[in-house]
Amino acid sequence: MSAELGVPARASRPRSVLLRIALVLLASVALFVGVVGWFHTAAGRVVYARVFGAECPVGRASARDVERGRLEVARIARGTSVAASRPALGFELDRTTRAEIDAWASRNQATCRERRERTLVLCTNVRAEALGRSGFLYDEVTFGFAPTTLRLVNLTAVRYRLAHSDAVRFVRELEDGMQRAVGAPSRRGGELSTDFLSATQYATSASYYAFSNYLADLTATNIVGEGVIVREHYMSAVD
Repeated sequence: MSAELGVPARASRPRSVLLRIALVLLASVALFVGVVGWFHTAAGRVVYARVFGAECPVGRASARDVERGRLEVARIARGTSVAASRPALGFELDRTTRAEIDAWASRNQATCRERRERTLVLCTNVRAEALGRSGFLYDEVTFGFAPTTLRLVNLTAVRYRLAHSDAVRFVRELEDGMQRAVGAPSRRGGELSTDFLSATQYATSASYYAFSNYLADLTATNIVGEGVIVREHYMSAVD
């Protein structure tokens, strides 16, 4: 696994920067999660810079800034009941260590790089078999770790350029798995259908799962001319 070491951040950050981080992270559990989630993919970061004239604030933030933002999002978005389980592509939130992810990457010959003071690991072109599934590649899989413990607290997996029908079928499979593990979504946005997704640019179907100890969302976002981006996001909501 190749390493890309982050640059240490300054000791303190303006409150406005922390607020922007929290807002960007909170967008991951908001109605337009698919669009904002896409902004954090390789292609989306380029568009973000063009649209907003700046780099995404989360990309420039320190590990501690991002962790504070995650905890703030968890406090705002989490539900009241405890999740019976916390699916995260076979990993255990709050338990899987950075060393275990490194071993997983080596064992599966995954191409990964680290950022943000070793608290972010981004892997590309990951075989689904390495994550308990089969028959395709994940374009990006991102692991986020709490800076004080280096234990997994945030996991995102993305597939690009899916045909509309394939995206609908895949998300339905994901939702069926979540139904068995944690139950029905806490809420939904958009419609999971080929007609809905293909109708407009950035049309997004999303399902959200909110528990006192766990947040997850599954989104499918249409990018005209590029197909559908499907994003799985699993996050610890524990303080």
